[in-house]
Amino acid sequence: MDPEKDGRTDGRSFGAQPAGGSAAPRDFRRNEKGEEAEETPPRTDAPPRRTHRRTDGRTDGRTQLPDSPPGQTDTQMCKCPAGPLCYCQFGFLPLHRSPRFEVFMADAKKTVIGGLVYPNPGLPDSAATNLSCQVFESRALNCSWTPGHSAPPDTEYSLFLTFSRNHQAQVCPCVPRDSMGPWACHLAPLPHATTRLYIRIEGSSPTAAVRFYDAVFKTRELERFDPPDNITVTCDPARCTIAWTRPRTWQNLKDPDFHYQLSLTR
Repeated sequence: MDPEKDGRTDGRSFGAQPAGGSAAPRDFRRNEKGEEAEETPPRTDAPPRRTHRRTDGRTDGRTQLPDSPPGQTDTQMCKCPAGPLCYCQFGFLPLHRSPRFEVFMADAKKTVIGGLVYPNPGLPDSAATNLSCQVFESRALNCSWTPGHSAPPDTEYSLFLTFSRNHQAQVCPCVPRDSMGPWACHLAPLPHATTRLYIRIEGSSPTAAVRFYDAVFKTRELERFDPPDNITVTCDPARCTIAWTRPRTWQNLKDPDFHYQLSLTR
């Protein structure tokens, strides 16, 4: 059926599946019985969104988190390289709050919207919380987190990292812990630094489904620097000179990126 005639677009190829998940993204072009509706009913519970209208017949994709401020969306132009398949690409963004992904197509006469909600099935409040990560000694990463309030006691967690350069997921091995302590993982050596890091924590339990948690970090916010090295002081009758070498870093930083403060005690 021609989507331009029946006022719908097929969003099935637009949604992404979470790693290890079996639930399909919700297609909100259908009613609760699974029947296709002739028109998409307006959502009364959704906040107002910025309308990015095209009149040249091309297609845009957009995403919005369910609790984001009104009008805050991320819009990207979609591409249709060949045949009926089109796609849109978005950068790293958190998915645990189930954002809506929409395909928005318009010409001078009508507007067509189709979309999917990214799923995060599982018990409410079961996702990991209090995620904290640090890069230290220019080569190692430590992350820690606590189980969700409603996560079953037998929940096992895995942490995955994806770097913005190659978009390849990598497992951060978990370290042993006591039954009441937080979860943690340690990864060394790290691959070459990128500008952003996507982290996703997945939980599994034989008794109940556990929701995932994810976050996007700027790598500059994660690194903790060592003190300057090779500090030397040379003095003559006129002056004293203090010299040092800057600390090694995981990121590719330059001299202007560093700021130093000297303290002299007489």
